[in-house]
Amino acid sequence: MNDTAPQNDTPVVEDGIQYWTTQPATYDGVLGGFGTGSLPRVESLGSRLFLLHLYPELSTVLSAFKPTSPRSHLNPDIKVRTRRIRALDVGAGIGRVTCDTLLHLVDDVVLLEPVASFVQEALARGRASFDPSTPEHLRWRGIADQTKSVTFLQGTLQEFDPLNPHRVQFLDRIGYEPPRPQDDIGMGFDVIWCQWCLGHLSNEDLVEFFKRCKVALRDSDKKNSVIVVKENCCSDVEGEATITFDEEDSSLTRSDKAWKVLFDAAGLTLVHEKVQEGLPPGLYLVKMYACSLTAMGSKLTSPCPGMHYDRVKLKINLIHSKDRWCTGIRVHIAAKPMKEKIQTRENEIKVGTEIILSLGMEERKRKRKQKRHQRQKQEFAGSLLNHLVLGGAVGICGC
Repeated sequence: MNDTAPQNDTPVVEDGIQYWTTQPATYDGVLGGFGTGSLPRVESLGSRLFLLHLYPELSTVLSAFKPTSPRSHLNPDIKVRTRRIRALDVGAGIGRVTCDTLLHLVDDVVLLEPVASFVQEALARGRASFDPSTPEHLRWRGIADQTKSVTFLQGTLQEFDPLNPHRVQFLDRIGYEPPRPQDDIGMGFDVIWCQWCLGHLSNEDLVEFFKRCKVALRDSDKKNSVIVVKENCCSDVEGEATITFDEEDSSLTRSDKAWKVLFDAAGLTLVHEKVQEGLPPGLYLVKMYACSLTAMGSKLTSPCPGMHYDRVKLKINLIHSKDRWCTGIRVHIAAKPMKEKIQTRENEIKVGTEIILSLGMEERKRKRKQKRHQRQKQEFAGSLLNHLVLGGAVGICGC
């Protein structure tokens, strides 16, 4: 692994905390001066979409392509979830990711931050959700009505063990509460979210942190719980994993290959990755990685008994009637066809009972109808996205 800085330039915890203590406890402060523009909204929306790709069942709007729960499309009275979904937000700053990303999708968040001024500001923002005078867009979702919760902890990632959180300082819990407020802190997590904070850990500390997080993944088989890393990435130098050191805040910036080397060293499997689009020019590339102990379950149960959706890239062809109305969607999954028909009319999505074998179109017909199909797919996708945004599943929240 290449290092563009001397080998003795490794992060010093105290130096990093000292730097961030001098920064204002605001969106602008934690985002390096980009807190008042489009970045917070674009970035949080990208994070939500990334998480929804992994867990479509977290959406509050039914998906056209991925079922949210067995039979939930067919019978709305069936409960989608059988347990509360828990997330850990480490290096959480003033609670921006908790508020703008995680609380839109999960039930309970444990927030960890080492900088005192930041975690106190996060606590103040969370408590303000109970105040009727707080503007709606500043209230943390689910806190005032106590359907969701946030637990506030102060401590460093180097000393934090997700299954034994009592080693760090417990500050408060707001929103939903079990019989005793601290009972479920160490229960494990469905999602462990690490964003713009892991550069303050050396490679050795980071691998050990990942290993502690692995044990804290909630599912017994660890296939449907993930560690999400969202960080800046420098360029690989001559195709080699690269790390740069920033003296100002005592942090490391790792290249894409450097991250993957560390995932492998910690025994993690990379199950999904994506570049964050839409950020201002001149910034580092920002990538999102989802890691698990093993590849996430390759199949999701379909609303139709015996049918499955494979978690791979889809190729979609529209099915048309003679009068050119879109009457359905034919879905290909790599070289393996899926026996499923999804009916759509006036943007109301439901899964039909008719079973078809998706064989695709002949090359000659495909070329002749390619332009018309592309336009219709774009119109359908745009309509579906509008439906999701207006429905609140991926809506952009204010700062």
